[in-house]
Amino acid sequence: MKNGLLIVAVLLLPLAANGAAVDVRYFDPPRPGTDFRLTDQWGVGHSLEDYRGKVVVLNFWASWCRPCVSEMPALEKAWKTLRADQVQVVGIAVNETSADIRRFLQKQSVSFPLLPDDDATVTGEWRVIGLPTTYVLNQQGEVASRFVGPYEWDSPDSLEYLRSLQHVP
Repeated sequence: MKNGLLIVAVLLLPLAANGAAVDVRYFDPPRPGTDFRLTDQWGVGHSLEDYRGKVVVLNFWASWCRPCVSEMPALEKAWKTLRADQVQVVGIAVNETSADIRRFLQKQSVSFPLLPDDDATVTGEWRVIGLPTTYVLNQQGEVASRFVGPYEWDSPDSLEYLRSLQHVP
């Protein structure tokens, strides 16, 4: 019952920071995620498989996208709040290089992994239709939801939704 009420509450609150509606889709049952291998700006490789067992917030963004940049502080706060709870935030920078990400990090404080998808291959495989787009994956690596548009990831309802995906068979 509690999870049912939580889902209803989350469905009623898909608003961006500026009050505009966000296109939200929940997948029931969850669908398989597409694995990838990208290297961050420090040369460390990352894949979805690396995060198996964690809830993953997979954010597709670009440094030239104002809504993407405005969403970053909320993602950072959510990451700092939930990382001890086995929730991982990962940013995939669409058509950006490692150098682009390093320049971005000189202006914005982000501590979760930002992975350059310089040729947008991963972006295409995930069928991203606009920026920012965020996929939320359960601990089994399955896509539980998709958010298109900037979202308040650090709101109490968002944090509770992400926590609710833990330990779901």
